[in-house]
Amino acid sequence: CTVHPRPYSRSHTICGTRGFAQKYPVAPISLEDVCSGEADSVTTEELLQRYQHPFTATIGKEGARTGVPNEMNYIMDYRLIYCLHHGLPLDMDVYDAAEWSC
Repeated sequence: CTVHPRPYSRSHTICGTRGFAQKYPVAPISLEDVCSGEADSVTTEELLQRYQHPFTATIGKEGARTGVPNEMNYIMDYRLIYCLHHGLPLDMDVYDAAEWSC
């Protein structure tokens, strides 16, 4: 996976030499140390819960509770406002924004 070029896609895929994970349109996960082949949906959900970061778990639930249409946008906006309020460096600078916008 790491040596083959791919066309641009907005699918949520991480692929490396020791594993593969995809979130959309289906959610298979295959990790060298965890499972011998492609994991079934129950194992996939268990892995997603086990490795979910506490920040996204807490703020994601808050976004779902408030009824926002896109929880990921809520999480990113929350993080931006948090950094601004606490004087922390932002996760993305102007160069990242320009690159991601092209």
